[in-house]
Amino acid sequence: MYVTTVFIRGLTMPEICKFLHHGLGGIQLADYEVLTTKEAMDQLVQVVLLFIQNRKRAVFRAHPGVISPLFYHELKTIVERERPSYHVLFKNGIVTVKYKSLYNKVV
Repeated sequence: MYVTTVFIRGLTMPEICKFLHHGLGGIQLADYEVLTTKEAMDQLVQVVLLFIQNRKRAVFRAHPGVISPLFYHELKTIVERERPSYHVLFKNGIVTVKYKSLYNKVV
């Protein structure tokens, strides 16, 4: 069983969901073409919320260019409202969602 995965190219959000499992600790999204529709963005928000639910070590990271600054603000608002123990950071184009106690550690 794998504990971290990187989605590079060619999958849709529903296909990405098939790779998620309880033991997964890290997700990296590197495919800038996966979030081309509002539906895909909404699905990503739900995936992130589900992925970090009841976990303290889960980390979601999107590579530069994958999540636009506008969508970042929507994601940040929803995630931090629904999962207050998590922080969403946008730095150098990289979006990171991680548990707040991990925030000051390696970002």
